[in-house]
Amino acid sequence: MDQHAHGTYTIEPLRTGGSHVSFTYAWVRAPLADRLLAPVVRATMQRANRTVMRRLATELIRYVPTAGS
Repeated sequence: MDQHAHGTYTIEPLRTGGSHVSFTYAWVRAPLADRLLAPVVRATMQRANRTVMRRLATELIRYVPTAGS
């Protein structure tokens, strides 16, 4: 059985300014071994996404002008 999954990033504006970014990943179809490893995959993806979001925030700060600039 082949693995089939999809991931979705959702960006929501915050009332105080900025945005909240969330990520959802779901397997539509996965072999038993993949399903059994789901907790490990979930933890790995959460760490990777935190790293990516920190890097993105750092880059955005460099390129997005602040208020009054």
